[in-house]
Amino acid sequence: MVEKIGNGRIYDSRLSNGPIESINRKIKDLKRLGRGFRNFEHFRNRFLYATRSAPILNGMTDYNPVLYLENDDF
Repeated sequence: MVEKIGNGRIYDSRLSNGPIESINRKIKDLKRLGRGFRNFEHFRNRFLYATRSAPILNGMTDYNPVLYLENDDF
């Protein structure tokens, strides 16, 4: 563990604000590259598209169909 003394306080924590700072940076980059979105919904959708972690196919990620047969005849 790392102890850091700052302003008379000792910080002993494993928490980091790095992930939040990364998201803030992506938002700022998108605003700069977008040169002014006129519609907030377009800006929101563009941000969500740019920060998605995995591709979504047909809106279903874990789909396991179950086949039920009416009778046991094969």
